[in-house]
Amino acid sequence: MRIAHLESRVADQPGLIPSMKSEEPTLTIAISNYNHGRFLPAMLDSILAQSYQPLELLLVDDASTDGSAEMLRGYAERHPVIKLTLNPHNRGVVANYVDLLHLARGRYFLGIAADDVLLPGFLEKSMAILRAHPSAGLCSCLSRLIGKEGEDLGLFFPNPFPAIRHAHYLDPQEVSRRFLKRGPWIEGNTAIYRTGR
Repeated sequence: MRIAHLESRVADQPGLIPSMKSEEPTLTIAISNYNHGRFLPAMLDSILAQSYQPLELLLVDDASTDGSAEMLRGYAERHPVIKLTLNPHNRGVVANYVDLLHLARGRYFLGIAADDVLLPGFLEKSMAILRAHPSAGLCSCLSRLIGKEGEDLGLFFPNPFPAIRHAHYLDPQEVSRRFLKRGPWIEGNTAIYRTGR
């Protein structure tokens, strides 16, 4: 099983993005889990250790049979930011994310998989980019893959725009042009969307 490892493309460029204080809770993170118990501690710990903390972390356990529900219950008891829903029967990931999006209170929304891991600073950098570009509908970056033993397996998809190596704003017309030329290139597990709330 692989773990998506999120990598911001803004690293190590002082002054490039404005800081965003972690006490500004505008982000909802949503996760649907089914039998990914072996990945949950790494995923949850990577979120809880972020320098920017979400307003809420919405978790659904979709009737797992591997002990995930008990593990998630323990995390929810220790961390008030976690709001846990335990489904009595399996509903499927799409139905769960639709529900989670409706429950979200944040002005921004990030839906990730139960086997994803966030690099340190990912949320702070992404949210700062969104703050710097108030007309942007989303912020996304590249993903890296991690093997079963934690080994780096490289980028999930190659950088579709190798000339862009730092935080970069694309207006809607440019996004449309690049979609038409290259096809879909926004990685969903790194995309933080503006909800309009």
